[in-house]
Amino acid sequence: VINDKIVGTNLVTGLPRSSTSSNRDLIVRTSKLLLPITCEFPRQYEVSDGYLPSLRNAALELAGHSEGIFPFSLELFKNAEFSESYNQPPQLHLRDSLYFGVEPRERVDGLAAFVESCFATPGPKADQALKYYLIRDG
Repeated sequence: VINDKIVGTNLVTGLPRSSTSSNRDLIVRTSKLLLPITCEFPRQYEVSDGYLPSLRNAALELAGHSEGIFPFSLELFKNAEFSESYNQPPQLHLRDSLYFGVEPRERVDGLAAFVESCFATPGPKADQALKYYLIRDG
């Protein structure tokens, strides 16, 4: 570790072939190869996410005893009390907790919202094996 960097060094070595090949297309090294390699990595990374709450979230369709379209919004909050949401992409560190909340955009008497799970995938398809859970087990 040097200052704010993690530095790794190594040496790539190669020995010459003991016998030359008759194949003219092959390049053969005739002397010993010594190639020093140094890699530097910053000790601290800032990871940001381009997610901003969309004002035009797609409405969630719920069907059952009463049918209708009920628009909900998904927001990222600063704490577990869900008292203040982020207005721009946050700067977080590894292992920081994320607090996602879902709430209806319009209040309907007798309607309660419960989200059992919500996840993101690296691509547009929801059935991908790799999933990042934003909400798990409600």
